[in-house]
Amino acid sequence: MLVWIITVGEPLPIDGKNSRLLRSGLLANSLVKKGHDIVFWTSTFNHTNKTHRDDADRLIKLDDKYQLYLIKGLGYKKNISVQRVKDHRYVAKRFAALALTMPRPDIIVCSLPIIELCDEATKLGKLWDVPVVLDARDMWPDIFVNVFPPIFRKIAKKTIFASIFSQTYRACQNASAIIGITPKFVEWALTYTNREIKTTDRDFPLGYSETNINESDLLAAHEFWKTLGVEKNDGSFNICLFAYIGRMIDMPTIISASKKLLKTGYPHRFIICGEGDMLKEYKYLAEDCPNLLFPGWIDGAKIKALMQLSHVGLLPYRNEPDFLMSIPNKPIEYMSGKLPILSSLGGTIGQLLEEEKCGMVYTEGDPNSLFEKAEYLFNNPGSLNSMSKKAYALYQQRFVADKVYSELVNYLEELTVIHKNNKI
Repeated sequence: MLVWIITVGEPLPIDGKNSRLLRSGLLANSLVKKGHDIVFWTSTFNHTNKTHRDDADRLIKLDDKYQLYLIKGLGYKKNISVQRVKDHRYVAKRFAALALTMPRPDIIVCSLPIIELCDEATKLGKLWDVPVVLDARDMWPDIFVNVFPPIFRKIAKKTIFASIFSQTYRACQNASAIIGITPKFVEWALTYTNREIKTTDRDFPLGYSETNINESDLLAAHEFWKTLGVEKNDGSFNICLFAYIGRMIDMPTIISASKKLLKTGYPHRFIICGEGDMLKEYKYLAEDCPNLLFPGWIDGAKIKALMQLSHVGLLPYRNEPDFLMSIPNKPIEYMSGKLPILSSLGGTIGQLLEEEKCGMVYTEGDPNSLFEKAEYLFNNPGSLNSMSKKAYALYQQRFVADKVYSELVNYLEELTVIHKNNKI
């Protein structure tokens, strides 16, 4: 069958040899492996490093079964900005026009967000009688109104964000099925459909594929960390983070805890990897913290090397509703690297860590809580080792990409047959 995958914001196969594919890219590979044809629709704009991959629409043939369609985006500098909204609207309109020039697919899978693309995809599904699956990954547009005080949220929803909420209702109601990264995300998206859950509405977790890094690149990555003073068996207790350094990262708590750990003589070192609009401010606040390292954005080889050099993976997100419902990609990545997880998030991921005994949850905004958990992990190597083993076992059991996306491919095949039999 011919499958269209529509998403923006993910790394692509053309982004370099150490580019780490995420959900849509891994699904595309699984579909091709099963013998299906793919058109992967995305933007020219690289969300990660805020640069353009091309300056015009471009259809790239990766192989006989895999085409990548880059849609010229406007780009944006900040993740939360009016310009980003304009970019998404522009890309969606361009997709709607370009889609009519391509062979009709047998099924469409569109990531939610972005809502504008979901709306256009479901319109095409209705026009062509093609099943469209919306993949709920984030609580757009709810997160937009959640930044307002509760008393103003209903007003904001009916005024400032009325258009995007209208698109969300229309897209979800026109979708053939809803899937999501957790059961909670499926339930949330169904609130926009005015119907009960069906057997075709299912959750598929984020799957992670351990990056195949050649030996020379891995050695070079270890040399990179050595130049920054991070070496194996150097006596430090390394806690790593890979993230966009924005408002959703509770860095002030990390900075305060790191100061207390330093003052009390503990060898903890926080290695905060990534770029973001809050990075400059946080680096300034941490100027007197030699146990806090900000190496910036790093590629797949450096990530793998750092996980080999680390003792714990950090998940310091704020407890917003969308994060509380989620099992993000980062903890799964840590599990693949056999790292116990130290998380500020409760909710779905916090419950998972505690039930599976592969990590610990500290209190967001409480440096003493983070200090105590970090202290415990250092002083109890037996518990740390046990958590490490359980983290990797959980990854192998539930989050290996080949397993997750093989099941998702089977689901899409079955859904296509169900649709042809007019049962959805």
